[in-house]
Amino acid sequence: MKCVLLPNSTKRTSQLGFGCAFWASIREHDATRILDAAYDAGIRHFDVAPYYLNGAAEAYVGKFLSKYEDVSVATKYGLLPDSAYAFQIRLMRILLKPIARSMRGRKNSPLQAKISTISRGKAKFSPEEMQLSLKRSSVLLNRPYIDMFLFHEPDVHDLSDERLLHSVHENVAEGRIGAVGVGGQSDRAVEVFRNHSHFCDVMQYDWNAFSGNLLFPGTFQVIYWVTGRSFHEIYQMFLQDDDLVRRWSDVVGSDLHQPDNMRTLLFKAALLANSDGITLFYSSKVEHIYQNVAIAENGSLDESARKFLDLALATGLHPVRLTSTQG
Repeated sequence: MKCVLLPNSTKRTSQLGFGCAFWASIREHDATRILDAAYDAGIRHFDVAPYYLNGAAEAYVGKFLSKYEDVSVATKYGLLPDSAYAFQIRLMRILLKPIARSMRGRKNSPLQAKISTISRGKAKFSPEEMQLSLKRSSVLLNRPYIDMFLFHEPDVHDLSDERLLHSVHENVAEGRIGAVGVGGQSDRAVEVFRNHSHFCDVMQYDWNAFSGNLLFPGTFQVIYWVTGRSFHEIYQMFLQDDDLVRRWSDVVGSDLHQPDNMRTLLFKAALLANSDGITLFYSSKVEHIYQNVAIAENGSLDESARKFLDLALATGLHPVRLTSTQG
């Protein structure tokens, strides 16, 4: 499998990474089986967060990592597991979510910031709390050195404390962190990057070939949801124009009436578009892990995927634009 150079490091890791946001009811032995399968398939980068699996994911990943040295790991700080909250706070989060949603897109305000912090279970983004989170993650992951440490779903105001930036750089200088960045959905990540690019050696965000060009040139980019979180919606709109489907199929040399063919090309296109970064995926099925690795390693798909990428990029973000694109 192709390897990429990690930011601020001489270490290389696999271009294909495994996201460890396990499903809620998973047991430790199943998580171990899945992680071992990913490693056996050739994946060497693993992404986790304290938020995942209500705090248990890091412990599962840590036991797995204790068996291997040739791996890289990313963890995060920002979203807190439910276990970190008392019942009353969890109840407030539920009650405030509708208000938080109604305020999206408005100019930042102290009230909006406070509601967002409570409703999303966010940390305080203080250097003291960040340091505690980093220490906890390092212990659970059995790693004194974290290759990538990401702020998890921050809003612009969350990174305004200059002491936080100083603390981050101190951890990098003292060898506890390799690179620092932001992980979150693309719409929020763009605003954070615009205002706090000094936190952003790494940008981790959702992207697929229909999203337009990669958003953060000059950074180490980690992308996820590359087959499209709304794949079914995109695909159904695509199928509405049979002439378009036929033209695209002729161009790429693959029958795009078959959803698996489009998924394959979306996955391969992401790897080609982000050739110097990492593409994340998650699957609870071992056979799907091996299938994705096979796609990544299959050079015969490159030409079709590049043609598909060119066509998809031309449509822009909205699937409705498919009907106006010429093949």
